[in-house]
Amino acid sequence: MFAGRLAEGARTSCPLAKMFVKVGSIQCFGTKVDMPPAKKHHALQQEDFDRLLHWLDPDDERAGIIYEQIRWRLIAILASRGCRTPEDLADETIDRVARRVIEIRDAYTGDQANYFLGVMNNVHHEYLKRPEPH
Repeated sequence: MFAGRLAEGARTSCPLAKMFVKVGSIQCFGTKVDMPPAKKHHALQQEDFDRLLHWLDPDDERAGIIYEQIRWRLIAILASRGCRTPEDLADETIDRVARRVIEIRDAYTGDQANYFLGVMNNVHHEYLKRPEPH
């Protein structure tokens, strides 16, 4: 999903990030769930994504692994909260963090995953306020 939302023509050196593809449905606990089209997001710029990966770890391979672990953790938490589109909400969380890294990277201390969780809570609260789709 994530690579499908990178800016047009963007490239990444992260091997795990290259594996993401845009999907139209997911398999969840044995039940196929058709996903509505993602709402319009600002395209994540390659520069922001690279900065995010470097913030997670200077080594590209380790950064990709950490990224993958954080993304799947976000998806699992959002799914456990009953969100209809946990992947989209996780990607929105990651997009927001990626755009903020330039502002927080020097001052932030501690586990970066905790920052993602805080942003995810904000994204989740916004999701809860959205009107139900018909």
